[in-house]
Amino acid sequence: MVRDQKLAETTGPPQFAKPILQYTKTRQEALRIRQALTLYVKTHIEFAGDSPGFHISLCAPHNATNVKRIPPELNNGLRAQYLKALQANLTAKREYNDVVREILSHKQDIHSSASAGGGGGGGGAERLETKGAELQTYLGLLRSRREHGKIQIFQHYLEELNKMEAGKAGYLELAKEQAISRQAAQNLIAHSNPPSGSPGGNRSDSETLLNNLEKAVLRAKHQADIEKRLLEKLNNQRPADGEKAVPTRKKLGALRRTHAELVRWVEEKLVISSSIDEQDPIEDQAAIDASDAENVHVLEETKSMIQQQYASYVNARKSLISAVSTASQHFPAGLQTPQRRCQPQGKQQSGSTPDLALLFPYVSEHLLPLSKAQKAPSTQKAYLSALLAKEKWTTCRMFDRLQEESHLLPEYPILARQPRFRHAVAAINSRSTSLASPTSPSDTSEIVTRAEAWSFAAREARDATNGYVEDRVNFGTELARKAEDMLKEMYEIMNQDYEEATAGKEEKKEDDGDIWASESRFSRGRGGRHCRSENMPKGPWSGLNGKVGVIGDG
Repeated sequence: MVRDQKLAETTGPPQFAKPILQYTKTRQEALRIRQALTLYVKTHIEFAGDSPGFHISLCAPHNATNVKRIPPELNNGLRAQYLKALQANLTAKREYNDVVREILSHKQDIHSSASAGGGGGGGGAERLETKGAELQTYLGLLRSRREHGKIQIFQHYLEELNKMEAGKAGYLELAKEQAISRQAAQNLIAHSNPPSGSPGGNRSDSETLLNNLEKAVLRAKHQADIEKRLLEKLNNQRPADGEKAVPTRKKLGALRRTHAELVRWVEEKLVISSSIDEQDPIEDQAAIDASDAENVHVLEETKSMIQQQYASYVNARKSLISAVSTASQHFPAGLQTPQRRCQPQGKQQSGSTPDLALLFPYVSEHLLPLSKAQKAPSTQKAYLSALLAKEKWTTCRMFDRLQEESHLLPEYPILARQPRFRHAVAAINSRSTSLASPTSPSDTSEIVTRAEAWSFAAREARDATNGYVEDRVNFGTELARKAEDMLKEMYEIMNQDYEEATAGKEEKKEDDGDIWASESRFSRGRGGRHCRSENMPKGPWSGLNGKVGVIGDG
């Protein structure tokens, strides 16, 4: 080690240490400074024995007993903080020793009392009984304190409830129901009991009667639900033997009779409505004025449409019946009399029945093309309905698979379809459907509903992503600004010009295309920088003044 020290003294300091050579100290000088600081700190500490002579032993002094008054000239420096920490350490040690001595004294008292009780007899037992009674008293006090706390909490909330305003009679909009139930209860009381003079008894009787009525209603409802479930279970278990026993011919006859009855009922209703329209126009006008204009318009359109459809149905039925009756009549040609032959040709043609040869061209000309034209759209409609059903099933399967694999729908659900918002949405929909046109559909399909859910989830996810990106961009901008401020501060610490250091890069970016402008700016900046560099010292150590304080860190 001595050889290395001599070699360092002969070779001299390294190249990087030459700028700060005037501020550095040799090992011997640094040791003398530390010893001087140690002696100064030792003067403010009281030791039990010999004081340590080396500065390293002051890091954890084991025999220090007290710290004197901290001098104000230290000015809360490093040495003042060391003395404060040492003083706090000594105080904690004293408290710890006091606690240990107290615990040891308690242990000795317990051992001495146990030994005295084993040797003497009754005195130790009495002490133990006294301590047990004191413990029970203490536990009882703890329980009573807890109960008292609970009572205080209950009393506090009871006072809060008493301060609140009571609910009014109509805040639930049950005034009519309450009035009806009250009237029914009074009637029942009047029939069951004679009037008494005590209002308290009437009130108790009415309350009892209302309770009994509520219980009876609940029992009846429960019994009705039970019987309804049993009936449904019995109907499900019972085989439909009667339906299988009915023959097909009887079913067809019943269907024909039902159809005829429905047609007759519709005709009667139409006749009654037309007669009412002809007889009582004043009443109809009053009803129209009282009802809503939009509902009346809808009813009139529906009525006119039904009348048109029924008129077309009656005409088609008449034409079909006349065609069938004409086709089913057969008149032999040999039964014609001579008088009939002598009639004019026009009357004979008008009174004679058309032959089948004249009827079949009409059927083939009008009915067959109509049936063919109706068959093609029906076939196309069936094909399109089957194709649409298949595509709808495929789309629903695709939506189900996407719903199982994606995380957008659980994270961004539509609030209107949540269970707690269904009542509000139902109320809004009821108001909107009352004002909507009758032709607009009230229910949307399942595919449209799922597509709306996906659209809403995608839109919300996009908004959330945009918000997160904006937050990250703002955070990055703030970090860049802080980094730029820190870089400026580092340049100031190193006694360098931040603008001068960064101006070269900016000018290079701006003037890559203009050679003459960059050359003129370079020559102009070189002269300014040269004058500034001559006036200002450079380097990280140019700001030091060479003054190093020994006492006080202010």
